[in-house]
Formats: sequence, C-alpha cells, structure tokens
Amino acid sequence: RLTSGSAMVASNLQLYAANLLLDGGGSLHMDSSLVQDNHHTSGIISATNGDFVHLRRCTVSDYSLTSFQATPTLIEECLFEDMTETGIKLSGNAATQTLSRTTVRHAADAMTEGIQFNNCNNAIVDNCLLEDLTDKGLYLNGGSGEIRKSLLNRCENGTATQGSTSLLNINNTIVHSTNSFSGAQDVTNSIAWYTPNAAIGTPATIAYSDVQQPGTNVYDGTGNLSRDPWFRNPAEDDYRLLPISPALGSGLGGADMGACYPVGANPAVPTDVQLLAETNKVLVSWTDN
Repeated sequence: RLTSGSAMVASNLQLYAANLLLDGGGSLHMDSSLVQDNHHTSGIISATNGDFVHLRRCTVSDYSLTSFQATPTLIEECLFEDMTETGIKLSGNAATQTLSRTTVRHAADAMTEGIQFNNCNNAIVDNCLLEDLTDKGLYLNGGSGEIRKSLLNRCENGTATQGSTSLLNINNTIVHSTNSFSGAQDVTNSIAWYTPNAAIGTPATIAYSDVQQPGTNVYDGTGNLSRDPWFRNPAEDDYRLLPISPALGSGLGGADMGACYPVGANPAVPTDVQLLAETNKVLVSWTDN
C-alpha cells in the first residue's frame, strides 16, 4: 500500500495473489513485471488520488479489475488478460490518462468489459488490441475520450457511450461484434465488418468509414462505404488490408481506413530480420509485420 509521498519503482517483479494499492497519493512505476491471481474487489492494481501510475511492458492476468481514479495514468505495451469484470477502469479527471500499444483480451466471465472510462477528460486509447470480450470493448460513461488506430475483435459491443459524452473514434477496425458502435460518438476513417448491427442507440456520426450494411445500402454520412474491405487473412485474425482493398486511400483527406498496424502489446513476428557484424558490435534491423 502506497500513500502520500511514497513511491514504488519495480522492474522484473513477479507478484502472485496480492494487490497493489495507491491511496491518497504515492506513485507507481513498474516495468517488465507480472502481476496475477488476485480477485480483490477494489482491483489487483488500484489507485485513488495517486500522484502517478506508469506501467510499461507488464502482464496482468487472472484478476477481477484494475482501477485508477483521479490518478494520472500511463499504460504502455502491456498485456491484460483473463479478467472477470473490467480489464482497465479509469475514473475522474487527471492530467494523463493514456493507454498505448496495449492488449486487453480473454474475458473470464460474462459481461466483462475491456476498458471503461468514467467521467474522464480526454482519455486516450492508442494503437491497442481489444479481443474476446463478453461485453464492451471500450465504454465511455460521461466525459470525453478518444480511441484511435486500434483493433477490436470479437467484443460483444465494440465502442459504447452513455450519458453526456464526447468520444472520437478514429482509424479503428471493429470486427465480429454484435453491435459495433453504441451511443453517441464521432466515427471517422474506421471499418466495421462482420457485424449484424453497425450502430444502435443514439445515432453515431459516421463519416469516411467502411460500414457493413445489408444489400446495397450505405450507412448515412459523408464518404461512407459498404464494400468488402478485403482483409489479409481473417481466419487467422489478420485484419490488415490487401492492396486491392477499397478502404485504402478512401478516408478523410485520402487517408486509409481502419487500424494502424502493429496493434497491441503482442505484434506479429517481424520480417526482414538482418544481422550486420561490425567491429565490437552487431547491428540488428527488422520490419514490423
């Protein structure tokens, strides 16, 4: 338990059947660590009015939820999996509320959400993977937020909002969801495919996006398409676009539609790996796949 004025800096830590708590202050900086096997109701990692939380290249698994309330939070290149309630829950305003290149996957119970923002101010989800979730991939309840360059795969509901909210939904791919967009949100340069319901509830404003519709219908909005996006290999969950995809160059300002790869904390094996031996050193280069 960390309180005002205290700090914890950890690297290569393995924590089992315990929880980390920041209460009324304190900071947590954790890198390349594993936290697992704890279903405490307040969260396996939780912070209330903390000074700062920074998680980088960490794995959090087999838990109920994580919760960060009114605490500046930066989560980078982390894996959250096998949760029973909410993968990552952020509440209240804080100077930083950013999730980047992070994977949230594998719900372990019904009605499990990936990411939940409650009355946050400009919370950001960037280049993330949300997968195999039994409720919402991203849920914004009041406040404002943005999700961009991300893939949401097999989430019962893709992105959802409630109350007085402002959600920007930019360059995302949402596939195999019962409902892709639920509630008010501004959607641009996105793809919603393999979905029976593109948008439900308060209408989403959708533009320059490829949204699956029945027959020859096209979802109402500027620059929208309803054409097969030609994913590279959907059977293997590879939703990159083939060169013949109509979503390439059809977004706002000639941008491509859909997620920007690589996404999440577990990118595909790189290609073009090369080793170059030089005096007293070896140079390694590769191409992200």
